[in-house]
Amino acid sequence: MIEDKDIWTTRDISLAGTLVTLEFPLIDISYQIEGVRSQPTGYFNFRDSEKLQVAVKSFWEGKLAVEPRALMASIRSLKSQVSTVYKNPLGVGRDNANKP
Repeated sequence: MIEDKDIWTTRDISLAGTLVTLEFPLIDISYQIEGVRSQPTGYFNFRDSEKLQVAVKSFWEGKLAVEPRALMASIRSLKSQVSTVYKNPLGVGRDNANKP
C-alpha cells in the first residue's frame, strides 16, 4: 500500500495529462465538487519521486515536449476517469489501484 507521504497530487489536468503522456503511473483520482456550476474537479495522484519533481518543474518552466495527439488523448482519458469516479466513487481508488 502506498502511504500518503509518497503521493504527489495536482488538480491541473494539463499537467496530469503531460505526466501520464510521459508514462508516470497515475495512482488514482479523487474529486471535489467545485465552482459555480458545481462540477467535479479531479485531483490526480501520482507516486512522488525525484524524477516526477523534475518533470513537474520542467512543465512549469515550459521545457517539456510531448506528442500533441498523445497529450490530448491523455487529457480526454483523464476527464472521462474523473466522470467515472464522480458517478461511482467506490469503484475507483487508491486501494483498487494496487489490485491485479
